[in-house]
Amino acid sequence: MLTITIQSPSITTYTSLQKSYSNTLRCPCSNTAIPYEQFLTLSSTLHQVCSSDFITNDWLTILQNAVDYNAEDWRNRAYSQFQLLSNLCQLAKDTIDGAVHRFIAQSLVVTNVLSVSEFNIQLNVTLGQFFLSTIRSFDSLINITSLFTQVDQFYLGARKTDWDAIQDKFLVPYIPTSNVTGNQSLKVIFNSPGTLNVNLSSVNCICATNPSCQTPVAIYQMDSIWNNRIATYIVYVVPGSVGSCSTFSSLMFSQFLCLYANTDCFPIVMNYVKSSYYQNVLNPT
Repeated sequence: MLTITIQSPSITTYTSLQKSYSNTLRCPCSNTAIPYEQFLTLSSTLHQVCSSDFITNDWLTILQNAVDYNAEDWRNRAYSQFQLLSNLCQLAKDTIDGAVHRFIAQSLVVTNVLSVSEFNIQLNVTLGQFFLSTIRSFDSLINITSLFTQVDQFYLGARKTDWDAIQDKFLVPYIPTSNVTGNQSLKVIFNSPGTLNVNLSSVNCICATNPSCQTPVAIYQMDSIWNNRIATYIVYVVPGSVGSCSTFSSLMFSQFLCLYANTDCFPIVMNYVKSSYYQNVLNPT
């Protein structure tokens, strides 16, 4: 077997030899470790909502000043949900940027020059594993947050409402006295949170037994009636907006149907937001 050695061949020479002697050609590398950053550039593209005005401080300030009297009103829920959305967008960016920084600091290790097809196959496999591990890392953060929220639901406190006398805490201390001994003992009553139907007339799901409780979210109007009572009316059910056991789960179940300027519901929602904003800012209570 005849061996011919060519010192420092050009890429053109190597490609030509690869085509002619693909089964026997060997080209040892003088540098077996090449950092990815020398030949690879990675950039991320997040969901368009993460580059929109809906996660800016200006929008969050508007929502913060557009809160309505009813705790279940979309305008009340919107601020915390968009604040969470803004945080998740930043978390996604930080997670990806950190993962990319660590990845390109690593090196491609080879002992012999790879053909173009071999190089592409190896690089695609490596990138596929990197993308999958990054997604799983972010999913783990989301799943842990969801689990902690579900476990801690009794400690989170309920939203106060004026249409019903509901406890503002889910952990209610109770100290009964024994009729026999007169001794007192501390007991704790767990009031599990739940979701209300869109009419606000009853609880339609208990979060302790169903962490995936969902209910439509609406914009309400409240009018004073006799004996200082408040009557609540649905004026608009917001498409794609879902109420659940927590702000986090509500955001996860919701869709961004009304965030697009060409949708029918966007101007409707914005009119009610502006109405509450002007009322609260220009006529503060």
